[in-house]
Amino acid sequence: MEIEQLDLDEWLKELKPFQIKTIKSLVQKFGEEEAAKRWIESTGPINTATFGGTPSNGKRKNYYKALKSELHKFICVQEDYIDERKKFFNQGELINAAVSAKIAIVIAPVIGLSVSIVLPAVILLLHTISKISINAYCSIHIDDNEK
Repeated sequence: MEIEQLDLDEWLKELKPFQIKTIKSLVQKFGEEEAAKRWIESTGPINTATFGGTPSNGKRKNYYKALKSELHKFICVQEDYIDERKKFFNQGELINAAVSAKIAIVIAPVIGLSVSIVLPAVILLLHTISKISINAYCSIHIDDNEK
C-alpha cells in the first residue's frame, strides 16, 4: 500500500472552501502535523462545547491522539479494519485524496467526532505520511495504545 504523492493543494480539494482557508492558514503557521492537531483540538469560544460536545472548561478526550491511533491501525495493523481496507483497495493499494474521505468516514465514529471535523486532519496526516513510505511510517510509528 502506498499514498499518492500529490502536493497539499491537490489533497485539500476534498474540503469545503472555508476549511481549505483555515487549514492553509494553520499549515503556514504551524506545519502540517501541528495544524492537524490544532484543527482537531479546536475548542472555539470560551464556555462553549468542543467538537466532541465536552464543555471547553472540562476535561476533554484527546481526539488527536485517538485519531493518530486509529489512522495507525488503519494503515499499519493488518488485523484492524480488514473489511474496510478490502472495500477501499480492491482495485489497488493506493491511498489518494478520495480515499481519505472514506477513511475519515470509518474512523470518525470510532473517535467520536463528525466526519467534517476528522477529514481535514486525516488529509494532513496522510499527506505528511506520503512524504515517506508507508513502510517507513509504520516502522517508526508506535501506536499510542502500545506505549
